Amino acid sequence: MASESVENAEKKISKLNSLIIEAKSKGLDVQREELAVWMSKTFLGYAAWDEKNIEPNVYQFRAWPAYKKDAEKMAAELAEFERDEVNKMLDTAIEELQGVISGKYVRRPVPSIDWESIKVKGNQFVSGNRPVYINDYFTKPDFMVNEYCGKVDRVSLALPSIKNENGDLSYMGVEKIAKYPSKYSGYVLLWHGVAPKWALDIDPDLGIGSRYFTKYDIDNPNIRRFWETTFKSTIPLMKGKAYTDMGYILSNEPHWFSMQKTWATGVISKYTMEKFRVWLKNKHGNIAHLNKLWNTSFSSFDEVEFQVPFAVNLKGKPAGYDWMSFNMDRVTEWFKFLDSGIKKYDSDAKTHLKIMPHLFSDDKIDHGIDMEALTKLSDIIGNDAKIVKKQWNHRKEKEYWEGVYSFDWKEVTMTYDFCRSVSPNKPNVNSESHYLSSSQYRNLYMTPDFVRSAYWLATLHGMNVNYTWFWAREKDGAIRKDLMNYRGPDNAMNNAYAASVVQQPRVANEVAKTMMDLNAFSSEIAAMQSLKQPIRLFYSKTSVINKWFHMQNLFDLYRKMYFNGVPLGFATEDIINSQKNNLWELIVVSKTEFVTDAEFNSIQKYLDNGGTVIIDSVSLKKNEYGQPRNISLNASKGKLIPMDGIGKITNEAFRILEQKKLTPDVFIVEKNGINTKGCMWRVVPTGNNKYVMSIINLGCTDATVTLKSKKGNIKNVVNLINGTSLGQQFTLTPEKTILIEIQK
Repeated sequence: MASESVENAEKKISKLNSLIIEAKSKGLDVQREELAVWMSKTFLGYAAWDEKNIEPNVYQFRAWPAYKKDAEKMAAELAEFERDEVNKMLDTAIEELQGVISGKYVRRPVPSIDWESIKVKGNQFVSGNRPVYINDYFTKPDFMVNEYCGKVDRVSLALPSIKNENGDLSYMGVEKIAKYPSKYSGYVLLWHGVAPKWALDIDPDLGIGSRYFTKYDIDNPNIRRFWETTFKSTIPLMKGKAYTDMGYILSNEPHWFSMQKTWATGVISKYTMEKFRVWLKNKHGNIAHLNKLWNTSFSSFDEVEFQVPFAVNLKGKPAGYDWMSFNMDRVTEWFKFLDSGIKKYDSDAKTHLKIMPHLFSDDKIDHGIDMEALTKLSDIIGNDAKIVKKQWNHRKEKEYWEGVYSFDWKEVTMTYDFCRSVSPNKPNVNSESHYLSSSQYRNLYMTPDFVRSAYWLATLHGMNVNYTWFWAREKDGAIRKDLMNYRGPDNAMNNAYAASVVQQPRVANEVAKTMMDLNAFSSEIAAMQSLKQPIRLFYSKTSVINKWFHMQNLFDLYRKMYFNGVPLGFATEDIINSQKNNLWELIVVSKTEFVTDAEFNSIQKYLDNGGTVIIDSVSLKKNEYGQPRNISLNASKGKLIPMDGIGKITNEAFRILEQKKLTPDVFIVEKNGINTKGCMWRVVPTGNNKYVMSIINLGCTDATVTLKSKKGNIKNVVNLINGTSLGQQFTLTPEKTILIEIQK
């Protein structure tokens, strides 16, 4: 059977190559088919290795709990599965190119990317002054540097880059920085692993207060001193090199969890406690005020003690609020130190952070990550967002999307919309994208439709560059040597091998093909990314800190509003006070009981300036310590609309937009089997009564979509990916993505 499937694939490759030659002779673009040929040959080689190495793959499948019991069977069948996927991929490529040659399909050519000069321009990365959307792999062997898997360059910077406190370069600093031949645009990753021996010899306590990816105390003055020396020795050598074009990533997945019973929680150092005491003194002024709030009897701020990890029951209480607020402030200050340390020696440097977006979208907030402050600090919106289906290892209860949507889309959409609201003129880099697999989810039998919908959705919400997690094969198909011997100790990458992209030919192909199509229509996609966010949901980290389910409440409202073709945004105290208020039309305040006086005053100021606010009956009633607020908002020069219920609030918000003629001229009406909207869509006018619309069916059932127009009739509808005509009504299967042009 194996020889038959290989023979079939080789025949199809030969046929596709002949079609490529024919198409080229007619001046037709064939990059998508050249991709399919390369992927086919690559994965046929991988399948040959898997056929001869079943035992290592048994071990790998056993490492993934969902596949543990079927590990032997899956490993034995893996090679033939991969060959079958290659054959399916080739069938699709042959059919499509035959259609292009015959004129049945018309495609926009894939533009070339100058990998040696990818620069930041506004909220985009550009190549040749054209927006580009980039995929690479978070880690991959050198032979994978190509047009299909990316040519992004990368360098690591860490304390071991120097070999002493004088700043003399170590071998790592010399070979990996001073002598590194930078050719392609890329990024620099600051790695905060265990401090080197020379540093620990100076201060053995550097590790007290460390966390999972930051193995030392960020408040230790010696760590600050060592980093200042590292920057002085290395940044002048890196300045201006192409591998800095996409920015310096200040940290990998930073977190400082501090509550009991939370992931990666831990203790704090004496330096952190000293900082907390100073913060408390600045916040409260006198110890009597603190004692009254905390129900304590400290004689001075110098005597204040706070146990970390702190007890869960302190959430919602003044002491818990103060600690979590301080934890955010001290972490933000740490990244300000790193940011300014780099820019002292490279004033053109751009920085970002690989922030886990669930730290924003989930309700636990004892981690110290202030998404708003760090997004504002950074020059690039940085993250490692994921899209997953059912997670095997926790959340046994039914999740919000099950039985309604095809996958969990909250983390990407909500977080990206928030970050764009904070910094609308910055590009977005997902420096470890988990759309194909993560520590909670993977699926060997993943479909191309899922792949396209995930990458397309993230891009519509602002993503410009992503580095997919991860490519784990040697050139001959063997498991990467740097993942340790397959019988060796576990680590994150070794455990992530089974059912990853290197066993999924059609998945790998679809990632690259999706990026080709995004780049072919990059101007239209960039316009969708930059659409106005006219409805702003008020976000208060005060309420997030004090409430257990605030983000869930906020997402309930966000989800209700999401499927109406209008991008959603967020408003905060700082956004209201620092940005032009005409960037949006109204602010919605829902289930936000706790706000500081400054937050309250910002909303009142917005009303004083003529803004519109929809507010429910429970919001803004208490300050950060749960004390009743004695004043209420007044309409002033604006409009204050009291309203309860997310359905009513949604209807009122869109009634206001409709009244102001701020809803799209063309729109969709959807029928499906889930009794709620499931198609996410965006539309931009392109002139001459033409519009480009993107639709993704996030629902778990087929959706019949009917296109409508407020004025005039729809004359023509074209599928822009293949140039075929559509009617005003068509059906999208779950996870199906479509880009169309509408002519009125």
